[in-house]
Amino acid sequence: MVEAAHCSRACRRRFRARIALFVLVAVMVDGLALAGGAVGYHVYEDLGWLDATLNSALVITGNGPVYPPYTAEGKLVTIVHALVGVLLFAAVIAVVLSPLFHQMFHHLRRDIDGKHRLPNDRSDDDRSGQHESEQELVGARG
Repeated sequence: MVEAAHCSRACRRRFRARIALFVLVAVMVDGLALAGGAVGYHVYEDLGWLDATLNSALVITGNGPVYPPYTAEGKLVTIVHALVGVLLFAAVIAVVLSPLFHQMFHHLRRDIDGKHRLPNDRSDDDRSGQHESEQELVGARG
C-alpha cells in the first residue's frame, strides 16, 4: 500500500478518499457503540433517551456516567460498555490516524532513500571539491 515516489494529484485524491472512508467507518462504529450503550441504559436504568445517550457517550470516552447505575443489570451494562466502548474508541482513533502515519512514514522513507534531498545537504561525494588543506584538516581530526 506504499505509493510511488512521485505522488501525483490522483495519489492525493486517493489519500483524501481513504481518509474520508476511514472517518466514515469510525463514525459508524462509534455510533453503534453509542447506540448500544444508550439502549442498555434506557432499558435497564429507565433513563430517558437523552440521558441514556449522555451516559453512553461519557462511558465510551472514559469519563464515567453522569447517572450512576442502580440495578445489577445497569451495572453490568456499564462494565461491558466501558470495556468494549473504550477499546473501540481507541481502535477507531488508531484507524483514523493510520493513513496519516502511513503517509508520514512514506515521506520519511523517501527522504532516507535519497530520492528527495534538501538543497543544503552535503554528501560524501561533495568533499572531493575541497582544497587539499581542508582534506588534511578533516583527516587529522579523525
